[in-house]
Amino acid sequence: MKERLAKYINVPELMRIFSQVADIFTMEQLSKVVELPNVKNNKPTRVDIDSNPFMESLMIDFQHRISMIKQGNPRQMENSKGEIVDDNPLWVMNDARAAALDIRLYDPTLPDLKNSKINVAVRDTQKRWKDTEKEGSVQLIWMDVTSPVNKYEGDLNLYQEFVDKLVAQGVPRNEIAIVQEGTEKTKPALMKKVRKGEIRILLGSTTTMGTGMNVQDKLKFNVHLDVPYRPDEITQRDGRLVRQGNTNLEVEILHYVGKKTFDALLWDIQQRKTGFINDALSYKETSRHIEELDETLSAAEMAAAATDNPQMVELVGLRSQLRMLRAGEAAHIEEQMSNRSEISRKTESLKRKKEDAVGVDRLAADSRRAEFLVAVASSFAGVYGEVRPLDVVATYNGDSFNHKRDWIKAIMSDF
Repeated sequence: MKERLAKYINVPELMRIFSQVADIFTMEQLSKVVELPNVKNNKPTRVDIDSNPFMESLMIDFQHRISMIKQGNPRQMENSKGEIVDDNPLWVMNDARAAALDIRLYDPTLPDLKNSKINVAVRDTQKRWKDTEKEGSVQLIWMDVTSPVNKYEGDLNLYQEFVDKLVAQGVPRNEIAIVQEGTEKTKPALMKKVRKGEIRILLGSTTTMGTGMNVQDKLKFNVHLDVPYRPDEITQRDGRLVRQGNTNLEVEILHYVGKKTFDALLWDIQQRKTGFINDALSYKETSRHIEELDETLSAAEMAAAATDNPQMVELVGLRSQLRMLRAGEAAHIEEQMSNRSEISRKTESLKRKKEDAVGVDRLAADSRRAEFLVAVASSFAGVYGEVRPLDVVATYNGDSFNHKRDWIKAIMSDF
């Protein structure tokens, strides 16, 4: 069994330590000092893709596979090496991600449906290309679960198919490029063509088209056809668009979401992760504990996604939030108990210190009295036994004395 990170604890202290070795500058802070394009509606635009009987059947099968795994009776599967191994949740999620992009990625024998996510995206891309022809606007098309050289789908190459369908709809081939077809040596020339608007549609993955890809000059649309695996990958994708040097005042981020698939839930998970990270990096008030969110969905989450019922999806989300709130409550109670114990310990320590301080004061007073007695004794040394009268009447505590002996006795009786 492989172990994985379950949660982060002592988050405020963690961030204070992190700030000692890192200078943090968030996008929110950057937007105040650098001119950046505005995102349309201040959030990604969701494009819903209708489900189909094939996808609905696959979703039922994915749920069944997860249930069998939970019951300890996983289905026997053949891996890429031809070995027969136990099914696992990550395998199910990878298959579900692939099918959500195109059902043929899961089963190449299934048909190419007219209203599949790929075909809808091709038509939308062609329309955006035509509508912004005068401005020469650029679009980035993102796909991570497949690649031009991925053998997982047999002979199916979604990248090349996407390009061929665009060409069939009137987009010149020389205005389309696939990043993976080039090399690191040819990438600078490719980026230059994109910045000039000579290439207006660029396809790639987060790995090949993320960090280091400076093509922002005319970039207008960021098209996510699948859900990245991590929040930082979303940041890298959208960072190509919302970037200094983009000549567009407004840009658009598009999320293509398949109905009755896991797309919506996976986007929600990434959004919540991003929120936790941004709050921590911005030093905003946050929980002391942050639970790690898992992309391997439960059977309940899969069932909710398959129904395409917003209330079911919301119910599953609320149950997840309730679990997190209960965990937060338990952490809060634990912290309060610890604080009360610390307060009690320090109160007792303070009490002891006060008692020690009183003892010190008494010792000081006794020391001063002793010094006084020594002085008195010294001044009357050799006279204590005398009985002759004083030259003047001495008083102490309201009493009068005619003899030094009696006067000294009265004084010493108080010590």
